[in-house]
Parts: sequence; structure tokens; C-alpha cells
Amino acid sequence: MNFLIIIFQGLKMLTLGIRFKIFMNPNGEKAAKYLESLGPIFIKFGQLLSTRTDILDIDTAKELQSLTDSCKPFSVKELKKIVEKELGNSINDLFDDFNEVPMAAASLAQVHSAKLKDGKKIVIKVLRPNIEKEVKKNLRLLKSAAKVCTYLYSESDRIRPIEVVKDYENTILRELDLRLEAANTNLTRKNFAGSEELYIPEVYWDLTTSKVMVLEEIDGIPCTDIETIDQFNIDKKRLA
Repeated sequence: MNFLIIIFQGLKMLTLGIRFKIFMNPNGEKAAKYLESLGPIFIKFGQLLSTRTDILDIDTAKELQSLTDSCKPFSVKELKKIVEKELGNSINDLFDDFNEVPMAAASLAQVHSAKLKDGKKIVIKVLRPNIEKEVKKNLRLLKSAAKVCTYLYSESDRIRPIEVVKDYENTILRELDLRLEAANTNLTRKNFAGSEELYIPEVYWDLTTSKVMVLEEIDGIPCTDIETIDQFNIDKKRLA
């Protein structure tokens, strides 16, 4: 019995309204659709699983890599309230040209563009309201599913679902404090200072908290946009 069967049977016992056929000999495509149906926190779990080729076959892992972390944006009104509470000032006093249309909206956070009062272009990353409570609720479900699997399936000794979920927990809880991401960004920027090939955006620490992070905005091409990369004749091997 493979890992997907083990973890999905545990989840099936703990969730309602999911059609039974999803769990019958699940493959990567069914797994991706199922995780999408459970919401963004489980999508991120699928993204983690896609890197675990020690417990998933290559084809299944590739299917899970197709999972995207894009989500419906939360309201600008809520976002402004969070920013103003965290930074102790109004949006208008903090920034110019604040764009109310998000650049990106993911499972944990949302990103907007703006300018500092000195005209520098920046991006503002804000955690979703009540996201910590939502994450911890879903982690409890995953932990319960992992325990069920451990007791019911002999192959759990090899796959160790409790450890897989613990790995995910460690990863996602770190993402709930944007100061950690800011610190990693800042360290990488220092390590590559003076590089002609890699530029890391500046962190504005006076505008960064556990729930809000402000970075210098830079232009670039997403590494997943292969078509544009080819148009610019970028050496993909060197890029990798």
C-alpha cells in the first residue's frame, strides 16, 4: 500500500462530504484534486509531498508539483487594518500609490505594491487574518490522520506519516512569522552583495513585523516562465 493510500484513508475517516472513489487506488491526479478540495493549507501539504520522492513515485510527485498556491484575495479593508495595527500608522501616512489590487494572493499571505514616501517602489506582504488559527486547526486534522494511519497500516513503519506531518508542521509554522523570511532574505542579500548575476531585494526592517513584511520591488522573470526565459536567450543550465 503506497503513501497516498495510507494518508488518504486516514483523512477519509476524519473528513466529511468527500466522495469515496477519490480514495480507491489514488494516483497523483486524484491526490491533487482531493487536496485542492480541502483548501489552501492542504495544497501546501501536497507541495511538500511533491518533494518527497523517497515516499512517492516520480509520476505522483510530478502531479503534485502542479498544485498552485494561488487563492482568492482577502479584502483590502482587512489588509489595511492589519498593516495599520502592526506598523502603528495609517496606510496613507506610511505609503504613497498603494495599489489595492493584489500582485499575488496565496494561502498564507497577500502581496500589494506601493511606494515609500521617498518614491522607492516596494512590495508589502501581509499574512491573512486569523491564518494561525486556521493552520493549527488543519494541522490537528493531519496529525490525527497520521496517527490513524500509523495504527492501521503496517507500511507506516517505513513511510512514517507522523514524521511527514511533523516536517510539514515545522515548515508552515515558520512561514507564520514574516520576520524569519525577512531575516533569511537579508542574510542572502549580504551573502551575494556585489554579485553581478544575482540581486536580492532590500528588507525595510522598520516596516516589518511578524505579520507584515516590506521589501524593495524589483523587476524580473519568474523561473517557471520558460517561454519568456527562452525569448531572452537565458542559459537555463546556468540559471539552475
